Amino acid sequence: MLIWIILVSVAVFLQGAVFSPGWLQPWGVKPDLVLIVVLYAAFWKGSSRGAAVGFIGGIIEDLAVRSSGGLLGANALAKVVTGFLFGFLRKRFSVYSAGFHVIATFLATLLSQLIFFSLMKVCGIEKSLNSRLILFGLPCYNAVIAPFVFPLLRKIVKKRYDRTKPD
Repeated sequence: MLIWIILVSVAVFLQGAVFSPGWLQPWGVKPDLVLIVVLYAAFWKGSSRGAAVGFIGGIIEDLAVRSSGGLLGANALAKVVTGFLFGFLRKRFSVYSAGFHVIATFLATLLSQLIFFSLMKVCGIEKSLNSRLILFGLPCYNAVIAPFVFPLLRKIVKKRYDRTKPD
């Protein structure tokens, strides 16, 4: 589980540092790299791992980025549900094809954002909800970069798990 915590922490750092305001932000949005790590965990290890990494990633993101307007756990809930649901796709589809990565990441990002903003609305926290960004910008951005990030994650995770296997 340590490898997932490290990957999520690196994703949060990259979201804040590399994709900082005004830099690499088409449509005014930055990618949700934590969600991409959650999806990879769900595709590689299944729904329970996807949910666990989603919880850890969401809590770290809530604490570090404070994008949830003070509502601790909003990102965690959105990513737990998304990781859990998309983990079921592991047995039904070829999760290693780039086409699958694009479509699944688009849909997962859309679902995660809808859960997040619905939760914010229910809790009375007003966030500027620009439907074009939620329904087009962020899901498209994540879908475009996912086919490049998944192979990198595969190399990192596979290398880590291969080292821990007994000879």
